[in-house]
Amino acid sequence: MSLSTVRAALKTRLETISGLLVYAEVPEAIEKFPVAIIDMASADYDIELTSASVDWHFRVLLLLGDRDSKTAHTTLDGYLAKSGGTSIKAAIEGASVGDTAPAVRRAENIGFISYRGTTYVGAEFIVDVVDSS
Repeated sequence: MSLSTVRAALKTRLETISGLLVYAEVPEAIEKFPVAIIDMASADYDIELTSASVDWHFRVLLLLGDRDSKTAHTTLDGYLAKSGGTSIKAAIEGASVGDTAPAVRRAENIGFISYRGTTYVGAEFIVDVVDSS
């Protein structure tokens, strides 16, 4: 499974969240909120000694609006929930990617996030996808 296939699959899953604009790569500019940006964090190769594999680790950056937006603060909880219509975890884990299931391992940097010199309300989600094909 290629890295572009994994990115596209994650983008498709996140697009099941109504109103969420999703980028499979870092965009030049952000013009609309809420937005999710899928960014490669790291890759671990051949962790399982019995087969060639790669563990892809992604960061999904969720930005809901600028730091002074009351709406952004009140909607963050739904994106952090483990289930529900705006849950990042539920959207990503709702279907397999190839022959593997992606897993949201944690949310971090919850609240204020600095991105390209501007402070937003949001969170970062760590997502793992194991490719043992």
